[in-house]
Amino acid sequence: MAVVPQGGNTGLSVGSIPIHDEIVLSLSNMNKIIEFDQNSGIIRTEAGVILENLNTFANDQGYIVPLDLAAKGSC
Repeated sequence: MAVVPQGGNTGLSVGSIPIHDEIVLSLSNMNKIIEFDQNSGIIRTEAGVILENLNTFANDQGYIVPLDLAAKGSC
């Protein structure tokens, strides 16, 4: 059976909407930042972390997330 992961549901390509009889897996509760390695700059997160929250966290650490989308508050 096919599984469709669904996050903020902001994609214009409609890639996270089931078309047939797929199972929808919501990632909205998987939104935590797990750890940050100051030496390498690697941030490990769960699959549904909001881009704006990730960017704010990185900025607080002196880093940037080189991705800026219009839907960053919900994607």
